[in-house]
Amino acid sequence: MLLVADEIHQLALRLGGTVTGEHGVGAVRAAYMPAEHGPALETMRRIKRALESVDDAFFNALARTVNAIPAERRTLGRIFAHALVQHPQLIPVAARFFI
Repeated sequence: MLLVADEIHQLALRLGGTVTGEHGVGAVRAAYMPAEHGPALETMRRIKRALESVDDAFFNALARTVNAIPAERRTLGRIFAHALVQHPQLIPVAARFFI
């Protein structure tokens, strides 16, 4: 069964797809993250660490901001710009990440 799952994940990546769904990666799919995201994975981890240092209310506000931007227009810059306009209390988080 694991061999079949691995082949499905590898095929998804070869076709330019993703190995994850809407929420969470889980232990099985975490192994595929470097192949899917390459060097961007470390940037994603830095953002996650920065956001985790803020209380849950701020993190949830940012998550709602991401969902407010159409998927085809989502970029890191747009997410942070939109979040900072809607939730100025996130400015210290953004400053720590970008400085």
